[in-house]
Amino acid sequence: MKFVLGLSSSIACYKSAELVRRWTMEGHEVRVIMTVNATRFIQPLTLGILSGHEVHLDLFPPGVTVVDHVVMSQWADGLVVAPATANVIGKFAHGIADDYLSTFYLANRSPVLLAPAMNHFMWTSPAVQENLETLHRRGAHIIAPVPGALACGETGEGRMADVEDIAEAALAAFWPEKPYADRRIVITAGPTLEELDPVRFLSNHSSGKMGYALARAARRLGADVVLISGPTALRPPYGVELIPFRTGAELKTALLKACRKAELLFMAAAVGDFIPKRAARKIRRGRLDLPLEPAPDIVAAVKKTTGIFTVAFAAETEDPIPHAREKMSAKGADAIVANDVTRTDIGFGADDHEATLILGHTEIPFPRQSKADLAFALLKAVAGHARLV
Repeated sequence: MKFVLGLSSSIACYKSAELVRRWTMEGHEVRVIMTVNATRFIQPLTLGILSGHEVHLDLFPPGVTVVDHVVMSQWADGLVVAPATANVIGKFAHGIADDYLSTFYLANRSPVLLAPAMNHFMWTSPAVQENLETLHRRGAHIIAPVPGALACGETGEGRMADVEDIAEAALAAFWPEKPYADRRIVITAGPTLEELDPVRFLSNHSSGKMGYALARAARRLGADVVLISGPTALRPPYGVELIPFRTGAELKTALLKACRKAELLFMAAAVGDFIPKRAARKIRRGRLDLPLEPAPDIVAAVKKTTGIFTVAFAAETEDPIPHAREKMSAKGADAIVANDVTRTDIGFGADDHEATLILGHTEIPFPRQSKADLAFALLKAVAGHARLV
């Protein structure tokens, strides 16, 4: 994608360098516009090196014979202003064009995302809030500042949102394909955790990476996403509704509630097949007889109760396709993703994955690729089959 990043004068300008770095590392192209006062906080050279392009400061630089801000407005897929000060927000709202950034904003016809940063008294002032409401009505996306310690020494809501959240919010807002627009999708991720006693539990190796990648991709593709997650070390994608669970019973309860108001379920969580009988006190060292009971089939129960279009997952160690087909039939799932977890370069904990999507009699193999890329591929394949487009 092609981003124009605008910086106005805030101490948060230093965070914008990381924003440029993150986008360019993901293969996106970034052009930077700075206000004159923004250069007091960070040098244009820094952002020029990171973006690979000259930073735009002057509306009429020496030797330029084209209306540069108009040309760039036709190039951009989206404009992100981070940090956005009260001053630049006011200019945008009232059509004032007295520098490169405010003039570019008026010429721009691509989507706009604003990440405000300012003192908390300024943030809550009626003038700033009214200006933001005006811009929101005109279609601008606003990612609100977060509470925390401010540069002025006070604490309150006014710190610019985290760079990771701004980067993801922009990608979701500007993504060109929206096959899941106005669709609500439930995605599960991570492991279940069943207690043996007050200090031990039975779990599995699921990292949650595949489910979180699906949630991130689904939001970019326009979906309203509910992510039901077991314990993981992952940061939830910005803009999704997160519902945590630990046990299979908690997962089932959350699913039955969420799926009644959704159209599609991706069951990427690794649900334990057995439940131990929990001891009331810590089990002491010595010989252990561990009685296990078969866990209820959560997917089958949710599918039977809600009728939601369900994509199950089958982590197998041998004959993944035949075993996945058996699971799909037993659970009543509409589709299933089969994968071999015996390889260390794919599957649990890895960043890459290799899988086969089974849709009825159709088998769609996906060669090894990043879980982020596989998430998009799976969602697009399922969207057509589920008649969501």
